[in-house]
Amino acid sequence: MKNSIFITLCSLLLTTTISAHATKTIGDPTQIFKEKFESKVTELYQEYHLQGDFLVGVVGENGLIYSQVINKQSINGEKSSINNNTPFFIASHTKAMTGTLLKILEEEGLVNLNKSLYDYLPELISNNKINAKTITVRQLLNHTSGFTSTMHSFKTAFLGATEGEKELIEALNNKILSAPAGKFRYSNTGPIIAGMIVEKVTGNSWQEEMHKRIFLPLQMNMTSAKVSDYPVGSILPSIETTTSNTIFRSGFYKTDNTMHAAGGTITTMHDMAKWLQFNITEEISIIKDKKSFSELHQATTTQKKTYFTYERVGYSLGWDIATYHGETILTRFGGYGGISFHASFMPSKKLGIIAFSNDERAYTLPHLTANYLYNLASGNKSADMIFEQEKLSFKKAFDSQNKQALSIAMLLDSTNANDKLIGTYKSDDNWPLITITKSNNRYSLKWGELSGPILSNNNSEQPFLAALGPLNRVFSVQIRKGKIITLTNGSLKYTKIK
Repeated sequence: MKNSIFITLCSLLLTTTISAHATKTIGDPTQIFKEKFESKVTELYQEYHLQGDFLVGVVGENGLIYSQVINKQSINGEKSSINNNTPFFIASHTKAMTGTLLKILEEEGLVNLNKSLYDYLPELISNNKINAKTITVRQLLNHTSGFTSTMHSFKTAFLGATEGEKELIEALNNKILSAPAGKFRYSNTGPIIAGMIVEKVTGNSWQEEMHKRIFLPLQMNMTSAKVSDYPVGSILPSIETTTSNTIFRSGFYKTDNTMHAAGGTITTMHDMAKWLQFNITEEISIIKDKKSFSELHQATTTQKKTYFTYERVGYSLGWDIATYHGETILTRFGGYGGISFHASFMPSKKLGIIAFSNDERAYTLPHLTANYLYNLASGNKSADMIFEQEKLSFKKAFDSQNKQALSIAMLLDSTNANDKLIGTYKSDDNWPLITITKSNNRYSLKWGELSGPILSNNNSEQPFLAALGPLNRVFSVQIRKGKIITLTNGSLKYTKIK
C-alpha cells in the first residue's frame, strides 16, 4: 500500500495541475465560479493576510466540475505546487466513511447494527457505570451510546498508546463520563469502538477494511488511513501564526498511532470528489441495497444545534442532517490543529462542496465559501449580500482565534532557574511520560506523540505553556529545596523521576 501510494503520488504530482481554468461544460455553473467566486475569496485572503492554503471543489452527479487553490503562490501569479492530488487530512469526516463501512458489513451479514456492544466485545467495558448489553452498534455510530473517556479521547487523537489496544481499553474505562443512553452527545468514542468491532468480525484492522471496501472499489487510489503511506512532507500541514501575522509553526501532527476510525483519513481533492459523487448519486456499488442509504443519509437520531449557518436537526450513521436557507444539507466537517475541512451536499440539487483551509485562524473559511458556492450555483441573486452577512461570523471567529496567537517573544528564556525544568515526569495515572529538553537555548516539551516549544504564559498559577500543535497545554511546577518535585499539566499531576 505504501509503495503504491508513493509511486502514484509522485506520478500525479508531475503530471497533474489544479483546474484553475476548469473547462466550462453545458449546464454547470463553472464560469460564474471563476468570474465571482475566485475574486471574492482572493480579496478575503488578502484582506485578512491569510497564511497557508485554501482548496475548494464543487462536485456533481458526474464528479468534480470545478476546483481551485488560493494561496500566496496563486495570488502572486506563480505556479502552485498544490493540485488535485495533493494529500490533506479530513479529520472527523472519517466518521461518515466509518458509518458507511459498518453498513456495508451489515449488508454482508457480518454485523447487525441492532446488536449490542456486549455481543461483539464482551470484555471491552469493565466500568460498572456502563451497561454494554443495552448499547447498540447503531448508537455507537450516531453518538447516542451515552459515554466517553477523556483519557481515551486524548490518547487516540493526540498522544498515542505505547502498549497498543490493551492500553487504549484501560484508558476507555478510566473515569468514564456518562450521559443518558439514547441522547445525542457527539464524541469520537462510539465510532472508534465501531472500528474495533470491524476488526473483531473481519479479522482485519478498520484501516484495511476501509481500503478494501471503500477506497479501492471507488478508485480512491490516493486515500489512506495511514500517515506512513505518504512521503514525509507531502501532506498539507497546519499553519500557526504569530501576533505579527508571521508563521509561528507549521507541521502535520498525526502519526499512524493517532489515526482512528473517528478521525483518521488522508485523501485528495480528486479522491474526495469520488466519495462525494457516490453519496450524491446514491450509487449502487459499494452499497448493494438502495434502502441502506436511508440510514446513511437520513436521521437516525435527533439533535438541535446551530453550527456556523447550519441548523442541525439530526444525525445519520455519519452525517449531520441540517438545513441552510430552508434547503436540506448533509454535512460532515473535520478539524485538527488548525486544519479545517468541509464536505457537504444538497440531495435535492445533486451538488456537493469540498473545502480545506490550514490557517488556524480561518477555520470557518471553508463553510463561508461553501455557502457562497451553493448560492451562486442556485442562481440566488442575493448571493453576494448573503456572503457579506456571513462574513461577519467569519470575522468574529477569526478575531477570536487571532487574539490567542502565540509570538516568538513568548518563547521561554534560557535561565538557570528554567534549566531545572529539564527532565522526565511520570503521571500518577497512566498518562504518557512528559519529557522536557533544551536545545539552542530553547526548551521543548514532549508528551506522547506530540512535542513543541515551551513559552511563558501570562498567568502566575500556570506560568508555562507548551505549544504542541493541536494542543496548547499550560502547566506549573512545584519546587522544594531548590528542586522541582512535581509538574501539574492542566489538572494532571506528574512527578519528576529524573
